[in-house]
Amino acid sequence: MGAACAQNKAWQDAGLPRLRMGVNLSAKQFWGGQIVQTVKRVLKETNLPPSDLELEITESVFLRDIEETVRTLSELRSMGIAISLDDFGTGYSSLSNLRRLPIDKLKIDGSFIRDLSADPNAAVLLSQIIQLAHAMHLEVVAEGVETEKEYAFLADNHCDLVQGYYLHKPLSSTELGHLLKGRRKIMHDSPWTAARGRGCSQGDAGYWACWSPPKSLYASTMYLIFAS
Repeated sequence: MGAACAQNKAWQDAGLPRLRMGVNLSAKQFWGGQIVQTVKRVLKETNLPPSDLELEITESVFLRDIEETVRTLSELRSMGIAISLDDFGTGYSSLSNLRRLPIDKLKIDGSFIRDLSADPNAAVLLSQIIQLAHAMHLEVVAEGVETEKEYAFLADNHCDLVQGYYLHKPLSSTELGHLLKGRRKIMHDSPWTAARGRGCSQGDAGYWACWSPPKSLYASTMYLIFAS
């Protein structure tokens, strides 16, 4: 988390527009003790505004104690931090739990996207998930987009953001810096998000650069994932 927040602040200090940096939190990290205090400490040390941080949790986090999960996430959100539910659809989510969680964004697992070409029911389910999330005022991100057909389907169904190899390969920090500088005008004109997530082997520094479908509600948004 510290490295991700420090990188975001470094981009800001280099003159790039403010980004929201997302960090994956495992169940072990979430329940390891004093997660709220840890987040406060990191933000203070890096001088990063809370509004520039997004925390990503998986469904395994709230299995231990849904009540405490809600309290902790609510406290983090009250600080101005955004919360997203990652890998949705692969675990034990119920509509009841989804309704109660204080989150801002729903990230649909890539397995739903891969099944589009082989299973007609997958398309129906995916479109319904997007509609449900929007009805709950959640932003929707589709993970693992690799083909034009998948991208077109998500655009037609108003998915807010997509990520995957179809849009861009992972980038080094230097390559991403050049990309961000080249897209400075877009960043001034639209909301941007950067997220630290999984996807690269340990020790690597890779970045996903992903755009929203042109037919979506946020046509010029770019979504970034930092993986280490």
